[in-house]
Amino acid sequence: MDGAKRHGVLWPTRRLCRDGRGHAGRGGRRGGAERFAVLLWSEGTFCCARRVDGALPRNIFLDGLWRRLACVVVGVLRGVGRGATGEGRGTIMRCGLRLCATMEPVTHIRMHCFSPTGGTRRVATVLAEALAAQLDVPLVQSGYTLPSERTLPFRVDDGGLLLWASPVYAGRLPNKTLDYLSQTLTPGSLRCRAVAVVVYGNRSFGDALAELGCLLTEAGAQVEAGVAAVARHAFTDAVAGGRPDEADQLRLRRFAADIAAKLRGASEASPLLLPGEAKPQRYYTPLQLDGRPAQFLKATPEVDPLRCQRCGLCLRVCPMGSVDSGADGLPLFRTPCIKCQACRRSCPHGAIAFTNADFLSHVAMLEAHYGQPQAPQLFL
Repeated sequence: MDGAKRHGVLWPTRRLCRDGRGHAGRGGRRGGAERFAVLLWSEGTFCCARRVDGALPRNIFLDGLWRRLACVVVGVLRGVGRGATGEGRGTIMRCGLRLCATMEPVTHIRMHCFSPTGGTRRVATVLAEALAAQLDVPLVQSGYTLPSERTLPFRVDDGGLLLWASPVYAGRLPNKTLDYLSQTLTPGSLRCRAVAVVVYGNRSFGDALAELGCLLTEAGAQVEAGVAAVARHAFTDAVAGGRPDEADQLRLRRFAADIAAKLRGASEASPLLLPGEAKPQRYYTPLQLDGRPAQFLKATPEVDPLRCQRCGLCLRVCPMGSVDSGADGLPLFRTPCIKCQACRRSCPHGAIAFTNADFLSHVAMLEAHYGQPQAPQLFL
């Protein structure tokens, strides 16, 4: 194998073991009785593997107890700092070492989300409140939906459990939030446990969960769980209308109990695998009803001047700050527009609509093919 699997995806890696076979060369014979851990260098951080039933599973991201054990074992791994050029000696080659410290007990929960139309926030709130109740700790909520929120400093205090939630746009995290994510989730910026949550409109969550898990992990968080939940599609109430419903919320609350048990150490830690590409390069191409690509990237909404009451609400809710007020008080919609529908759904008078033909054809395709309810997918 020529990649290390983290969150269920292959990442480019540099082996720390000279033999290149995924196990420690010295004192780490395949089939031996001794338990040991092997570290893999990957994109600036370490992931580790453990042996099970006499064999060492290669290319797996390890969390919980075994990850903490690996951090202790690495301090006594033979060959570190000596024999760095010796063949088959289990050495670390030209890699800086970042030890993952044992995590403190959870003392509070920090929920942070991007939610233009409220679906992601509803899912995240249900899960976060249930976790806070299970762990008997306070919950602090924040967001990065509005431009003003993205200028605020972000940090998670010691003992915090970070619940980061994002909607899924075209199978990935919203592209216009990636700059904020890269500036906020810098390497080493987090020293906490985390739960990754993505919310999609019943079509597919694609690579979004693996992408978010990767960003949190590279920032230094220990990702304990992942959630891909369903909420009403932003484009139409005919797809996943009413979600998250009572059944969804019950599943999230039960999952919160499972996460809490893991955090307390009451359940056995297991490798966390999140499906998808951790570093995807492309977004899903939306389709029209006839299967042709839908071209509405630069489409913006239109306003009905007879219905518009010039209240300015659409200006205040736009996550891109792309709505201005014209001389007559009517909103002026500019680019970038991420089609989040915040302006349309917040208008109390129904004065805003998207009329682009390709966009409407895409909505019709979603209604025709994605009406069957999808269940939340939970990863622990």
